[in-house]
Amino acid sequence: MEPDHDATDPELIKLRILGRAVAVAFALFCGTGMLGHLTHHSVDPHSTFGSLVRWGDGGEPQEVMLSAIYLAIAGYLWIAAAQPFQHWLHLDFALAANVAHSAVMVLLSFIWPHSMQHLWGDSLITVVPTLLLAYAWLPIRGRVRRAAAQRQASTE
Repeated sequence: MEPDHDATDPELIKLRILGRAVAVAFALFCGTGMLGHLTHHSVDPHSTFGSLVRWGDGGEPQEVMLSAIYLAIAGYLWIAAAQPFQHWLHLDFALAANVAHSAVMVLLSFIWPHSMQHLWGDSLITVVPTLLLAYAWLPIRGRVRRAAAQRQASTE
């Protein structure tokens, strides 16, 4: 059985650092956006910056709801990155959910009128952390899942 806090395992160190960095990035981006909407100080979708991170007029309730989901993902990702043997399923979920979200955002950037700028804005902001999480998690995923399964089998 492998410990979660092996200070010498470079793969676990990489996951702990990058997984937590992704969690912080999600929390900062989504927390800032949510706070802006809730205090009526959101980014103007017609400004240069707004055109990169907002998908047109309206949609504030949906952006707040999506931000709430991402804040929850960020919290669980923070914990799972440090304890992957206990929380590997959340790492799988965070990666799968972000791949799906990123793919839709990139696709919409190409097919919705006047949305190509999102490739350099929020689509990129979603794709980069997803790639970092995949880089940190996928190389050790099989080893962690096998160890977790062994741990569960030994307790049954």
